[in-house]
Amino acid sequence: MKYLIFLMVLVMSINLLAKEDNGDELVDFKLYLYKHDKNAKEITIAAELTMEKHWHTYWINPGDAGLPTNIEWQLPENIKLKNQAWPYPEKIPFADMANFGYEGVVAAFYTFSYTGNLDVSKISAEALWLVCKETCLPGSGKANVILDTPEAKKKEFEMFENMVPIKADVEGDIVISGETVKVTLDLPKLSNVKIFPVTEGIFENGKDPQIQRDADGFTFVMALSDFRIEEPNKFEILLISPELIAKFGKESIIVSLSNK
Repeated sequence: MKYLIFLMVLVMSINLLAKEDNGDELVDFKLYLYKHDKNAKEITIAAELTMEKHWHTYWINPGDAGLPTNIEWQLPENIKLKNQAWPYPEKIPFADMANFGYEGVVAAFYTFSYTGNLDVSKISAEALWLVCKETCLPGSGKANVILDTPEAKKKEFEMFENMVPIKADVEGDIVISGETVKVTLDLPKLSNVKIFPVTEGIFENGKDPQIQRDADGFTFVMALSDFRIEEPNKFEILLISPELIAKFGKESIIVSLSNK
């Protein structure tokens, strides 16, 4: 955490020098009506962020520096936020550290329930982000919901929706040993997998987990951060692998673990 605070102070200092760029203009923010289930009285809105080339924004766990994008909604009284879901990120290394985020285009999904008559035109939102390349800049943008979403755009959203992890009930054990945590999950041995910590501030993000293929189940070792403020007695991890589809119907899952 001390390291993160140091980095954020450094970022703020760099911002004062980066007058030639504008964080508002480096990200395009749009809202689209993606789904409407009239029987359940639910709608899903896709929040799309398009970053300028080589710039990135952040996942729910931003990694060693950065801030996750926050979307603040303005809603009529009869519409309530039910759920939000972000696609899995990519790893963005720098020095011996790493951030977790998005380059190019990403879409997150916000599901709302409503009572009475629905007027989507009264829904709007403001997104606040940190966008980074060599420097980092704060930015924001406001948007109303685009009601007539083109079919081609819906196809793009389907791709991002397939990248949203599901929470999976997977049995697992953790063993803390010095500066590492050994994780064993009741899963087949995955040969093609990416592993991300969902919980912030515990692990060394720049070091890839070391997979142990000779163990029972699926076992890997994660390095602990020197700057952690708590021990890894309870945390969540994200697994991404096409081999998970056969069991879970998704290529990405989030698993909750605790030191029993």
